[in-house]
Amino acid sequence: MTMKTDKELKSFQILNKAFLAKKLKNSAYSQNALARDLGVSAVFVNKILTGKKPVPSERFKKIFQVLEMDFTLQSAFLKADRKSTRLNSSHTDISRMPSSA
Repeated sequence: MTMKTDKELKSFQILNKAFLAKKLKNSAYSQNALARDLGVSAVFVNKILTGKKPVPSERFKKIFQVLEMDFTLQSAFLKADRKSTRLNSSHTDISRMPSSA
């Protein structure tokens, strides 16, 4: 089994990497603490860390600051997020397409 590089990681995996790095510096740091620092609910934090919910772009800067993400991790996150956004927007919802009569 091969190890994924940062370039191949999904955005939520990169956030997890940053979260775990912060937790290594302070073993008491938790998802609840991250939620408090971001001003969001613990449920929201859990959903973004598990990839169940995308991170709203207006939260990027605050997350980068709170998780003390360096430029390399920020860049990898943004690249992965753009890739994910492109993939999700490429799936056209047929029910929303105008009918041709």
